[in-house]
Amino acid sequence: MNKNIPNIITVFRFVLVVVFAIFFFSPLENGRMIAAGIFLLAEFSDALDGYLARKYQIVSDFGKIMDPLADKVMQIVVAVCVAVAEPSLIWVPIFLFAKEIVMVIGAANLLTKDTVVKANWAGKLASVIYFVVFTVIMLFKDISPAVKQLLCGTFVAFSILAFIIYGIDFIHMVKKKK
Repeated sequence: MNKNIPNIITVFRFVLVVVFAIFFFSPLENGRMIAAGIFLLAEFSDALDGYLARKYQIVSDFGKIMDPLADKVMQIVVAVCVAVAEPSLIWVPIFLFAKEIVMVIGAANLLTKDTVVKANWAGKLASVIYFVVFTVIMLFKDISPAVKQLLCGTFVAFSILAFIIYGIDFIHMVKKKK
């Protein structure tokens, strides 16, 4: 297996971010449906590159940094696009951006100590809920604003849970390094 395939897939996911935004705002009647399909493709390709990297033990410094970055860029762009279309949801990309800044600071701190906190079940569950929530919001425009807020609130609640678990892991890692 070519050792660059997972990294090529990761770069492809960055391209999908731009393509997603183009279709989300396109005047095409089914632009949002196409954008949701692109979002699905990005999520599938994320799972594929992770699977290939683990199965064939293809780990690179590029992949360690760029794979999660591609995920976060897509999540923030999706949230921003949805918030532009649905201004009452502007708090979601603000929340995501703030959470990611804190996570990046924590991760950078650990990297200086040559430590990496691995993804946990809560983070993966929050990502799945994010995907479902935003796909539903994109595909079903007629959902009431209250239901959209509730769906986003559910995602945020699971994100906070994941954040707390990562924080506990972070504290344990720091204590272990001392």
